[in-house]
Amino acid sequence: KLDLLDNSILSGFGTLGVEPYNVGFIRTQEGKIFGTRKATKEELVDEMDFACDERYLYVKCTDNPSVKYGQLKTVTRNDLVVVYSNTIIADLDIKDTGAHGIVKKDSEVKNVYIHDCIIQNIGGSVLKDDLVRYGNGIEFYSGNIENILIQNNIFRNIYDVSFTCQGNTGYWKNIDVSNNIFILTTQNCEFWTSARTGGIENFSYHDNISINTGKGWGYEVRSDKLVASDFLMYDYNAQKLDISLENNKIFNSRRLNSISSVQRFTNDVKSDYNYIYGDEDMFLFGSELTIQQKDEFIAKYNKEKNSQFILLDED
Repeated sequence: KLDLLDNSILSGFGTLGVEPYNVGFIRTQEGKIFGTRKATKEELVDEMDFACDERYLYVKCTDNPSVKYGQLKTVTRNDLVVVYSNTIIADLDIKDTGAHGIVKKDSEVKNVYIHDCIIQNIGGSVLKDDLVRYGNGIEFYSGNIENILIQNNIFRNIYDVSFTCQGNTGYWKNIDVSNNIFILTTQNCEFWTSARTGGIENFSYHDNISINTGKGWGYEVRSDKLVASDFLMYDYNAQKLDISLENNKIFNSRRLNSISSVQRFTNDVKSDYNYIYGDEDMFLFGSELTIQQKDEFIAKYNKEKNSQFILLDED
């Protein structure tokens, strides 16, 4: 048991933040992440399972965790960087939080350039009741978003999604996500809006590399595993949807697309000229079509007609 409100036994940022007791994960100095959080201490079963109340962190371990694993870092619910209009974020290592890496707070954000950053070890804090957890690399949530460049970054070890356009109001216009590397994230790119107006216009996701999407710590500890994918799209109700996904290299993902807004995806999303490397268990759409059924996927959804599919074997 650890008292998270006692700064005398903590180093680092101590009790800074909204909920210093809302732990997203525990990390060793070597980088191993323990992310299995339970609702109560009575539910802790396996090594390094943990639970929190409004003061204490409880960890199940066969020895004192700091003796067995060395100095440990606990990350809690803090957004690390807040972005506003006319902002450049560059050359930063943005890491270790249970909430989001980069977020916007204003209702209107224009002219943002995020480049050459590492955004890693993100998410896992509880957002609401029933142990619903969250945490995105870069999130642009609700409002009017325009002229955004996300380039030459590395996203790694993210509980939810690396980059997302989502919310209940507004629009997202002129967004370029390119030349980034995504490693062991649960999702790489997400689109959803319940708004009836606005929507996404001129969004380009191109020349990115993804590695082992849906095979990281976030996937292992979450209950909603079907969302693990390079591209996630659901509950899309807005008028505009103009998305291009091209010339990306995708290696060993668990799933290419997790889509509930199937008609909008089929009609309004352009996905082509990609290089898709996957083993025989990789799904291309939901849980119905694997990489070995690529011809059926292309015909059914009118996607990836000019893409290359390479089946990975054990070698």
